[in-house]
Amino acid sequence: MNGNGTLGITVGGNLTQSGVITSGAGQVNITSTVLGSSVDLSTQANDFQNAAVTFNGGAAEADILDFKFRNIDAAAGTPAFNLLSSLRNLTLLFDAAAISMPATTLQASGGIAGSLVLTGTTIAQTGALVVPGTTTVTATAGNINLANNGANNNFTGVVTMTTSGNGNISILDLNTLLLGQVTMGEAGSGTLDVETSAGDITQSGNTTVSTGTGNVTFEAAAGAADITLANQNDFRGVVSMTGGLRKLLI
Repeated sequence: MNGNGTLGITVGGNLTQSGVITSGAGQVNITSTVLGSSVDLSTQANDFQNAAVTFNGGAAEADILDFKFRNIDAAAGTPAFNLLSSLRNLTLLFDAAAISMPATTLQASGGIAGSLVLTGTTIAQTGALVVPGTTTVTATAGNINLANNGANNNFTGVVTMTTSGNGNISILDLNTLLLGQVTMGEAGSGTLDVETSAGDITQSGNTTVSTGTGNVTFEAAAGAADITLANQNDFRGVVSMTGGLRKLLI
């Protein structure tokens, strides 16, 4: 599909794909008419040239429960999810574009805590992210910045982050932050900055934090909460910690 033609998809159930979707610069809109619908457009190298997908013509949409989306276009834009009031699991895979997340609140429903998966050249945010389940973030060609505009972030589950080269990572959580695997470019100069406003910083299971040569900073509730990083971590840069009880294994 080329030119400025619009693409409208209306589903009365779950939506999947068996082939690549290519659309022009016109609007792409997805609407569901059945509560609890799942939309999975992540299994193919889709090329949506429009800046960003919309839902239900821009009106409130309570029917979409899970949304997965892949776009290989360099001009890919991040959709707005604030009107998806039932959204539980969200996956965005951008092969050649940055992701800038708007304010997004995922739900826990059906006994499942909603999870967030983001892969883009860089990852940033313009509003608070509230995730009751796990968060997995990968920047393929730059920084992860979940601190600017992140004062009200609330990552309840394990947070896994990956950069390469000289990519930096910064993250701010309103409450306790549970780190999963954190991997940065081994020979790179990327910095790691982890901060909470009102909770501890710790790590999950046997996961590790592996950084480059840049500075590493942990700050838990301005020093009023604890920092426990007792796994087999590999910090190649200078480490500074601001917390009550501070436990670090290198």
